[in-house]
Amino acid sequence: MRPPSALALLAAAATAAVVEAQQGAYSQRGGTVWAGPTTCVSGLKCVILSLETSTTATTPPTATLTPNNLWIRAVEEPNYHAYLQSSSSSAAILGPASTAAQFIFNGGRIILLPPSSAPALRAVVHPEVIGPGAGRLAVTFVEWGSATADYGGFLYSGDTLMWRNLGLEVPRPDEAAWLVCAGQELFINLGGVGEAPEGCVDQTASLFFRGVRG
Repeated sequence: MRPPSALALLAAAATAAVVEAQQGAYSQRGGTVWAGPTTCVSGLKCVILSLETSTTATTPPTATLTPNNLWIRAVEEPNYHAYLQSSSSSAAILGPASTAAQFIFNGGRIILLPPSSAPALRAVVHPEVIGPGAGRLAVTFVEWGSATADYGGFLYSGDTLMWRNLGLEVPRPDEAAWLVCAGQELFINLGGVGEAPEGCVDQTASLFFRGVRG
């Protein structure tokens, strides 16, 4: 694990690279009503975000991180270095490094870039509170063009992944608190660390920018 200062610098550098990439990449290149440029940026690939638009994006390999992308992984036992997975629209699930998904940040959103030509997905937090006590919120991935509304936004400090919604009736005591429950499903923890409900464990999620999983 890098010291905090190095992680902060690394996160800042990666963020700058993503912003730079989004000026030319991750922009519309097609669609049934599109009249703009249709050529993909050199070195990148066009992937479908919805039925009406496409975007240029890198093709994420299995074991090596594509430049400007990141992995998201747990850093607490018993899920230490379990990675957020790549799949079709479904719940946010942790699993092995060999099938880890690759992501980018875009305006408070987490965008999942699936392998091959599958549509890009975005992470959505659902407002319905689950469970006793302070409760938890489900996180699912939906297709980019889905009408499902965003609830709050994702952010990070150093390499720590957080979620924030200033409209909550009861503010979260820890914006970096997550829960892993049955089936390795990842949830937003609305309570404090150490207050995990039965069947769940506290978790911290970390962004991982290195080129090869270690």
